[in-house]
Amino acid sequence: MSKESGYLVATVEGSAYVRAFGLANMNNAPMLDAFLNSEIELGLHTVCIDLSECTGMDSTFMGTLVGFHHRMSSDGGRFLVVNPTASNNKLLDMLGVSQVIPVLHEHVAPELTFYLLEMCNAQTPQERAELMKRAHLELVDLSAENAKKFAPFLAALENDLKKK
Repeated sequence: MSKESGYLVATVEGSAYVRAFGLANMNNAPMLDAFLNSEIELGLHTVCIDLSECTGMDSTFMGTLVGFHHRMSSDGGRFLVVNPTASNNKLLDMLGVSQVIPVLHEHVAPELTFYLLEMCNAQTPQERAELMKRAHLELVDLSAENAKKFAPFLAALENDLKKK
């Protein structure tokens, strides 16, 4: 991952504020996944994903968000997206993400101290593929249109996973 894309994060009292910058995609979704999983284990109950500096998103990133939203909501937590750019808002709408995750526009971030989330190289290619599969299954569950759109990708991914 380059310094041109990634995540700035701040945590306080069971809440995490994540500011995506640059491209949010399958290359850096694993580090967001690892961070949120770790924080949930420590009692995280609220996540705010800020997309004001995000120049683009892919389906792996968006599916990862949906997965965490479902996980946190089922445990009584809260997960939301704030300040999407117009193009990101269009992508959230196109895949139905904005139908399940609350999206707030013109949200003012609290005064927090952010740090750069460092790339974790601990994830194997198999684990990355499994994350991509989970993320896309979350999107498939949102609509029949998504199911049709991602069926070939999921079939190819499943074949790759069987080979490994």
